Amino acid sequence: MATIKRKKVSGKATQGQKKNGLLHNKIFWIVSSIALVLIIAASITIPLVISNMQTTEEKVDYVGKEYSYKEEKVTFTKMSYEGVLMHSNSNDYDEGTYIKHIFFAAFDFSSFYPDKSIDDGKSKDDSSVTFYYNEDQDLALQALVEIQYHINKYNEDIKNDADTSNDNDIAVLYLIDLSKGNNNKVITSGSFGGSSDSTNSFSFGYIAGEDGFKKSYEYDYDSKNDPKSWDIFFTDFRQLRTDSRHVIEFITGTPKHDPFQLELA
Repeated sequence: MATIKRKKVSGKATQGQKKNGLLHNKIFWIVSSIALVLIIAASITIPLVISNMQTTEEKVDYVGKEYSYKEEKVTFTKMSYEGVLMHSNSNDYDEGTYIKHIFFAAFDFSSFYPDKSIDDGKSKDDSSVTFYYNEDQDLALQALVEIQYHINKYNEDIKNDADTSNDNDIAVLYLIDLSKGNNNKVITSGSFGGSSDSTNSFSFGYIAGEDGFKKSYEYDYDSKNDPKSWDIFFTDFRQLRTDSRHVIEFITGTPKHDPFQLELA
């Protein structure tokens, strides 16, 4: 009877076959592909999420927010350097763009941090933090909210009174971002009370329409019967907060002068 001999296969001979079997394994390739996709997705998504979180934190639009004063909603109007010039041009009166009373506040919106809460969790010793709460800016913001409130009330009054001849004598407050376009010209333009060599980073003032920029207004007479005046042009945040009451009296009027009256009779 014939004897069948089985040939013994060595481990060396089958070692390569096992490897080739793994490379041809469909499950292996599916799992590997999924893992690769997840890694690529994570490498793209995580930096974007971190970037968006940082951008949201660094670019809070305090100028665009809604505020409240005496239970009334207050919002600001953003404007450009060229836009203010256009609205102060009486030749455009028939176009509906001319405005008789223009206040402006110009500063860099991107470095405006008037909110105490932005300091939460920050260390003053952390050199990577580039911005912190600014008290002077906070106080100036409070002043701007009050001024905008009184402008709103003034406009409501002239619209609702019996005299229709003054309905177009409205007032506005424009906020100008010095970091955008040509807006930095506000600081050096005489039309805004600036000078060619000025290095100020803040400016608040008043433009009496076609009569142009005005630095002050008269409010009373002294013992020699000479008029006394208050400035309504400021070049730093703290000064605006300190003297904003004079701006408000200029808008509302007093027993001795009418609203927006520059000179005493």
